[in-house]
Amino acid sequence: MQKNYLEVKDNIIDKLLLVRTKEIGARFFFAQNECFQLQQDLVDFYAFQFTDGDKKIARKIIEVKAEIGK
Repeated sequence: MQKNYLEVKDNIIDKLLLVRTKEIGARFFFAQNECFQLQQDLVDFYAFQFTDGDKKIARKIIEVKAEIGK
């Protein structure tokens, strides 16, 4: 005799997990974009204030300071 008392006709758990996973993925994607935008803003600000608008030099200086901070 087959036990079927745990059988779920409409697997709501999988559906809820799928929705939750998509929500978490979307939040991660937006957080990643926000971090990238903040990095760009920081480079722009540093370049404007300290390197006469040269973003390449500003990025190098910021990266070196980040390495020292680790």
